[in-house]
Amino acid sequence: MLRFLTFSMLFLFASNKLSSQIKTVPSTYDSLQTFLKIQSKDTLYVWAMRPYILKVIYEKADLKRADSLIAEIGGLSEKLNYGRGIYFHYLLRAIVHNQKTEAQLSIDNFQKCLEIIEKYKLPPSLLEATLNNLSIGYEQLGNRDKALEFALKAIKVQEQPSFPEKWLDAAPYGTVSIIYKYRKQFEQAEKYAQKAFDIAAKKKNFIGMAINMNKLGNIYDDQNKTLKALKAYEEGLVYAEKSNYMLLQTDLLSNLGRIMTELKRFDEAEKYLKKSELICKGLESPKALSIVMQNLGILYEKQGKNTIALKYYETALQYTKQLDDFKAKTTAATSLAKLNATIGNYPQAYKYLELAKATSDSLFTAESEQKMQEFLTKYETEKKEVAIKQLETEKQQANTRLWWISGLSMLLLITFVLIFKNYQSKQKIEAIQATQKLRNRLSADLHDEIGS
Repeated sequence: MLRFLTFSMLFLFASNKLSSQIKTVPSTYDSLQTFLKIQSKDTLYVWAMRPYILKVIYEKADLKRADSLIAEIGGLSEKLNYGRGIYFHYLLRAIVHNQKTEAQLSIDNFQKCLEIIEKYKLPPSLLEATLNNLSIGYEQLGNRDKALEFALKAIKVQEQPSFPEKWLDAAPYGTVSIIYKYRKQFEQAEKYAQKAFDIAAKKKNFIGMAINMNKLGNIYDDQNKTLKALKAYEEGLVYAEKSNYMLLQTDLLSNLGRIMTELKRFDEAEKYLKKSELICKGLESPKALSIVMQNLGILYEKQGKNTIALKYYETALQYTKQLDDFKAKTTAATSLAKLNATIGNYPQAYKYLELAKATSDSLFTAESEQKMQEFLTKYETEKKEVAIKQLETEKQQANTRLWWISGLSMLLLITFVLIFKNYQSKQKIEAIQATQKLRNRLSADLHDEIGS
């Protein structure tokens, strides 16, 4: 089962001037092609080349042409000393290596991206994207502890209060989801995959939506929730088709074919898998081809078509030899060993069983498992500490507010008492003055009476 991943492609405008210019860059393949023919070879040209090359990669699957265009913007960006352009050059080159299933070369180019970010002081959103891309590269290489390390670094960068909300990236949450799924912590895996999907959906990013719906399907698959997995894969395929992302379509088609095989809906399974096979051959992706061939082998074996199944298993094994994927090699060799044993070809069964043992996945040692657990524990602890600090801050703020309210209430009370006392004093003085006036008047009257 292919766990498909994609790379973050976050870019910020170089200046307000470029921000206003960028509105003039078209969005479709044909309009970009026309625009680039008339545009001067400046920073805006480099900027427009970026989406154009991505369309050449994802929509046209023309990696040879993409290589040529990437070399062009690399040379031009160096000449212009345009930091983002140089960053684009290494990013796009890494994406091409990813499409060719060359994980280590992809990682090497992402390391170059980190150097360019530091050299040209590029914004945090590009740092987050590159950390996430390194995480994905290591995941594809099978180094899950490194993948988790970089994914958590990426999440930490974008969870800073100053990080712009519009640049929130779904991908690192998806990678952490994969690690949790690998550890069979499915509740956490689903939570992170759903968060990744929600971020992508908010931006109407169909590629991200398709990828994370595929991840949710994988999680349900591993829990044998077949119908939920089927629904997720079908929804993911809709998004993948909307985005014209061919390689992603092959993954979802393969997953749908495999699910249909499990449900013994063989005609539907064959339809999905044959469509996937056709696209894979056009893309020339050994990884995708090895997976679809393996799934076709399973389909025909389930139907008792052992000769055809053997042919597909053998083809799957041939494609895995082009990859550094020990798990895929082991799976193909094991399938061949079992089927040969079933049909009584024991010498071949023994040969493939020995191959399966020799290629057993030894990447995930106990030490690696321990490292992953340490990363996850540290991350979850940091999240709890941040939450506790937030609660303490809120409590302190509440206490401060209470103190001010109490102080103001006391001040108002004192003021009221003083005003009331002052009023009472005035009333007493006026009463005394009135009494004194009365006495004076009576005294005067008495004096007048006596005088009379």
